[in-house]
Amino acid sequence: MCLAGFQPPDVGDVILKDVKAQFGDRVALLGGLDPVYTFEMGTPDDVREAVRQAIADAGAGGGYILGTGEAVSPETPAERLQIAAQAARAFGVYGRDL
Repeated sequence: MCLAGFQPPDVGDVILKDVKAQFGDRVALLGGLDPVYTFEMGTPDDVREAVRQAIADAGAGGGYILGTGEAVSPETPAERLQIAAQAARAFGVYGRDL
């Protein structure tokens, strides 16, 4: 089973770290990144830090699938998605201290 669609504040109200603590040992989690404020309107550093933080908050012990809480807009710069993929490769290694 996988729970998905976690929209973080400012738009949503889901704190990924809290969901991981409550359910993360029983189900997989998908999402937790904001597609608007982080990907569409944020800076490359915002994207990199959001990816790092999501992995730090939900990656321990496995069962976390990095993704946005909702779909990304067609207006989202491709560069931001590329940065997210690079950050996932850099930070998404289990056992790495973040």
